[in-house]
Amino acid sequence: MHVTQSDEFDGILVKVECIMDFPPHKIVEMSLDFEWLKTFEERIIVMEVAEKIDEVEKLQIFHLISGDFLFGLISSREFVSLFGVRHLPDKNAILIYNRSVDHPDYPEVNDRVRGHMYSSGKYYYSIEGEPNKTRFVEFTQTDVKMSIPNFLLEQLAPKFAKHNLEKLTTHANERLKREVALKEDSTAESEESNQ
Repeated sequence: MHVTQSDEFDGILVKVECIMDFPPHKIVEMSLDFEWLKTFEERIIVMEVAEKIDEVEKLQIFHLISGDFLFGLISSREFVSLFGVRHLPDKNAILIYNRSVDHPDYPEVNDRVRGHMYSSGKYYYSIEGEPNKTRFVEFTQTDVKMSIPNFLLEQLAPKFAKHNLEKLTTHANERLKREVALKEDSTAESEESNQ
C-alpha cells in the first residue's frame, strides 16, 4: 500500500493493490450490493442510493453516513458522492469510480462532518489464464476533515484501507461458499426429483 500527502489539498491519497480470488464480475457484483455491505460494515449508519442518473453505467448519487469511530475520537462523517461503474474492454477491466458532489436533498448538517472524496476509483482487472482471480487496484483521495496531524493520518490511512479490504475479502469468501452450497443443494434436489 502506498500513501501520499498532496500539496494541493488537505486529503490523503491511498493506493491499494492486491490479487483477489474472485472473478472480476463477481467481486464487482458484491461491491455494488449495498444491503450486503451493510451487514458487516458496523460503522455504517446510512448507505443508500439517493438518485439514479444512468442505468447503463449505474451512475447515481450515493449517500453515506458513518458513526463515531475509535471510541468517539472520530465523530460521525457524511459523504454525498457521484458513483458509477464503467466496463473497460480495451483494458479487460471494470472501474467503479466516485467523487463528492453537492446535492440539494442532502445539505450539510451541524451534527456530523461532511467528508470530501476527490476523484477516486477501484479497478478490477481480469488476469489472463486465471478466470477466478482479479487484480484489484484502488486509488482513494479523501479529506475526512480531521483535526489530527498529517503524520498520524499518513500512518492510519493504509491500516484502515488494509483492514477494509481484508474485511471485504473475508465476507466475500463466506458469501461465495454459501452460494456454492445452495447451488449444490438445489442441483441435488433437482436430480432426486428427476429419478
